[in-house]
Amino acid sequence: MTTEPSRHRRPFWRRAAVIAAVFCAVVGIMTSPAAAGEESDTSVTALIQLTFTNVSNGKLIDVQGGSRDDSAPLSVNPTPGSATAWRINTGATLGSGFTIVNTTTGKCMDAATYRYQMRQQPCDGRATEKWYFQPVAGSAQKAFMLRNANDNSCVTVQIPPGTDNWIYPNACDNSAYQQWTIPADVYQTAWNTAVDYAAARCAKDTSTCSWSTTTQTPPFTLPEACVSPVWYNDTSTSIPWEFTLSTSTGWSNTIGFKLGGSLNLGSDVIGLKLEVSAEVNGATTVDLKQEMGNKLTVSVPPRQYGWVTLSELATKATGTWTFDTQGFAWTADDTITVPLKYDANGGASIYSARTRATFTNCAGTA
Repeated sequence: MTTEPSRHRRPFWRRAAVIAAVFCAVVGIMTSPAAAGEESDTSVTALIQLTFTNVSNGKLIDVQGGSRDDSAPLSVNPTPGSATAWRINTGATLGSGFTIVNTTTGKCMDAATYRYQMRQQPCDGRATEKWYFQPVAGSAQKAFMLRNANDNSCVTVQIPPGTDNWIYPNACDNSAYQQWTIPADVYQTAWNTAVDYAAARCAKDTSTCSWSTTTQTPPFTLPEACVSPVWYNDTSTSIPWEFTLSTSTGWSNTIGFKLGGSLNLGSDVIGLKLEVSAEVNGATTVDLKQEMGNKLTVSVPPRQYGWVTLSELATKATGTWTFDTQGFAWTADDTITVPLKYDANGGASIYSARTRATFTNCAGTA
């Protein structure tokens, strides 16, 4: 969309390419909460050399005799056991669960038969090898239940008067026989993983979770942000240029490095956003792009740069998520930045057209 003669096109595209590269460097904002960077040090890759200690008897999940055979039975044994070290391999999809791999045998913990002794099997992606952590509410030991993502059963030790040490998948009852502790240095990482799984489950079925706001800040304006490429008009006339906008949804939160990103993914988490919006005062929006549009035409003067910014109105809601509301509920405190369309004092989220002879930053200031 230009009237410039052909001899001007090469300089324009050369400069446009340079400016686009600059834009990529400065536009990476509001895609994840600040806390996500802080928590990334305790990433899922830290979940290696794990042990699972049962709260009822202090014994560790073990491969009986350290056997490398398929279908070797799993049991609990006192330290050091034969093959009590495990690692977590997370799934590629949020909420898909993870596999638990024995570091000695290379085989996966499997729950093939309900209420029968668990065994190790080759790690081949079968549903009975997918697991998730569920924190035990109020546990002084910071224990988890190990739940199977296929049928939601819990890893359980043999209950007295039984004397066998074997473990088996059983209906969850939150008893000490189903509670497991892990090393303290990876507890936070495991808890983050539990949040991620629960949030993904909540996004699919909001009946499994709820949000309660305890405090909310007055509306405020987030830092002005670039939401378009930067375009340079290398002609002697003004040109109306239509910018396609990459507007953020404006949502962010402070727990679970995956949850923070997920709140920005769009329609797959609308249920989560509606849960929060129902507990927040103000003209909330689940997606600013849908509310405000994603295109804007700007008349760019000759020999100047043009771009579009977003001044976003928002509020911060601090409160509590409750997960597994219909089962063994557990909670996680969070602070969520919620975008607002407008407020009672005349504030609003707005796009701004920017043109300058030089480009220094998104706000167009020196």
